[in-house]
Amino acid sequence: MQLQNPTANQVCSEIELIGQYLPLENATVLELGCGTARMTRLLAERFPIKHIIATEVDEIQHAKNLASDYPSTIEFQKGGMQAIDAPDNSIDIVFMFKSLHHVPQHLLGQGLQEMTRVLKPGGMAWISEPVYAGEFNEILRLFHDEKWVREQAFVAVKAAVESGMLQLVEQIFCN
Repeated sequence: MQLQNPTANQVCSEIELIGQYLPLENATVLELGCGTARMTRLLAERFPIKHIIATEVDEIQHAKNLASDYPSTIEFQKGGMQAIDAPDNSIDIVFMFKSLHHVPQHLLGQGLQEMTRVLKPGGMAWISEPVYAGEFNEILRLFHDEKWVREQAFVAVKAAVESGMLQLVEQIFCN
């Protein structure tokens, strides 16, 4: 596993990649850290997913999600990845869209264990994290430097792969 690939020059649509790589038909999906649920809704609209559980730790955002219009295949839950309210081996696919680096460092390992606990045998996790590089981050770091937390998220995933908790299927770098 590598944190960055400076030769990556591929511009790609994440939703198209998901359609290419993941078996979503009739799947039970868990999205951890759904935020405004933009990707949750896009997944529900684009793919024949049976059920999506979308979690969010922020109470205000969770309330907004519950108050919004959303497809019946989506279920919003309040909570974080360190304590997932789902039975063992009950989820086909777990998504984390740019949310792992927001998990407090001391909860990363526990969260990844919880994620693997709820995945069915052969289940898949799609962890999408922004690489800390480029002009945007130079501007962002002036008031909110995420370099360290992004690196710690990567270290936690790498440790989960090295320990055998997770298996790396593929690592894709996009601009």
